[in-house]
Amino acid sequence: VSLRIYDATGRLVKEFIPPTASTALTWDGRDESGRKVRSGVYFLRFEAGEYRATEKLLFLSPRP
Repeated sequence: VSLRIYDATGRLVKEFIPPTASTALTWDGRDESGRKVRSGVYFLRFEAGEYRATEKLLFLSPRP
């Protein structure tokens, strides 16, 4: 099982490889390096065995 978040250009922003017992994940709006990402459109890619799904996300960064 894997869950990946990509930006609108197709760049991998964040990858989650959850433990098999987990059913919920939270994304704090940070990339793999720990930097906050900008508001915008992102794509969520979920894969489990032969199943694959992609969903569009709208991330709104909190104001300072």
